[in-house]
Amino acid sequence: MEKKNKMLNEQNNYPKGKLLPENERLQILNDLINTKKLLENTLEKMSITKKTILLQKNKEELEKKLIQIEKDINIFSKKNIIINE
Repeated sequence: MEKKNKMLNEQNNYPKGKLLPENERLQILNDLINTKKLLENTLEKMSITKKTILLQKNKEELEKKLIQIEKDINIFSKKNIIINE
């Protein structure tokens, strides 16, 4: 049993980090997907015409966050994620 645990630990350790456990990866992925849905809903509710500079900046910030979340979803959709320790 100890030998098996040691082998698993060696398999999950990489030169620059550690393999993210599957349950954590899936939880992060689900959180990102939920956040993406919230941002999309917020953007949909915003006025099409940009009446004020504040609304325009707010929309731009939401769009930037949405782009970043989409990138993060792409990363966490991969099976093996290496994290720095």
